[in-house]
Amino acid sequence: MTISSEVTKVLYAGNGVTAIFDVPFYFLKNEDVKVIHRAANGVETPWTEGSEYTLVGEGLQSGGTVTVEEDFVPAAGTALLVKRELLLTQETDYPEGGQFPASAHENALDRAAMRDQQLLEQINRKIGFSETSTASATLPDPEAGYIIGWNDAATDLENKITPAGISTLATIATAIQEVASIAGDVTQAASDSTEINTVAGDTVAINALAAIATTLSALGAIVSDITQVASDSADIQTVAGDSAAVQALASVSSALGALESVVSEIGSLGSGSPLAGLSAIGAVGAVAYDKEVQIGRSSTGTLLNIEVGTYDTAIVARPYTTTGELAVATTAPVGAALIFDVLKNGTTIYTTKPEIAAGATTLTAGTLKSDGTQTFAVNDIRTIAVTQVGSTVPGQGVSFATLGNYV
Repeated sequence: MTISSEVTKVLYAGNGVTAIFDVPFYFLKNEDVKVIHRAANGVETPWTEGSEYTLVGEGLQSGGTVTVEEDFVPAAGTALLVKRELLLTQETDYPEGGQFPASAHENALDRAAMRDQQLLEQINRKIGFSETSTASATLPDPEAGYIIGWNDAATDLENKITPAGISTLATIATAIQEVASIAGDVTQAASDSTEINTVAGDTVAINALAAIATTLSALGAIVSDITQVASDSADIQTVAGDSAAVQALASVSSALGALESVVSEIGSLGSGSPLAGLSAIGAVGAVAYDKEVQIGRSSTGTLLNIEVGTYDTAIVARPYTTTGELAVATTAPVGAALIFDVLKNGTTIYTTKPEIAAGATTLTAGTLKSDGTQTFAVNDIRTIAVTQVGSTVPGQGVSFATLGNYV
């Protein structure tokens, strides 16, 4: 047979009713016909003969018919594509020396023509150039997020701007629109330039007015005080007339205050009685107490390495309460802290002992006990000791003092 039609496919719109569709082209075998269903969302699904449809018309010049099964009738919004699609093979065999197979030869020619039409249909769906064009282009390898475009010479295609670049362009476009939206304000500002220049020429007068306004504001804040002073002016004048008497009273008041302070201090030394306090002054003497010990220094002032041990032991002759300690090192301990202790009758008076930290020369104060251990009575034995020295450099030349108040 001849191939007189170039039709190789047909697309039908579904309506939910039609189930029989014409095949308006010649096909040699049923497997040369392909049926594709396109859903409303564009998804394409190839159908299988005997499952979704049946096909008749094999070998007929006029074509055939596709009959869709009841459960697969194309709904409205969908479509059904019927096309001829052959395998790109040559299946005709010519036996050597035999009779010329005219029918098989014609089928082979028909099949060849059908393949040509099939390839042409595919080519027609591809992007190409006009017939008079001399351009030739090769697609670049895919690169995520990039857009294909012509190179600067317009001779080939390349991957162009990135998504970040597109975002930047969008930002610029938005800015341009914002500028356009305030064009009217810019024009108005330009028209007001004369008035602005006039005001600028009067800056001296404006500054003077600003200074006056500041002064007026300050005066406004003290108006009530000025009014009060005015109402008290008579009293002020009276007092001014008696200034000599006022000054004399001030001197007497000062002297009384000093005397009251002395009496109070004297009374605190007795049992609340100023006279008893006067009699106690000689007995008590100074209230403060301190005891200094040299550690790691010879009697001639030579620096010595400090060792763990006792550096002072004494019997208490006057009761006192320890309030703290002071210490400073000439050579800092290295590798470990230098730790001190004060003991009463062999028992430490601290919950946390004072120390000079490694690398330091000043003291970190200890924490005294609050159970009375820190208070020394007559005949108690007070001991000052070192319980730890630096592991690399022990430390040298420490002046250590305990502080307290007599009781």
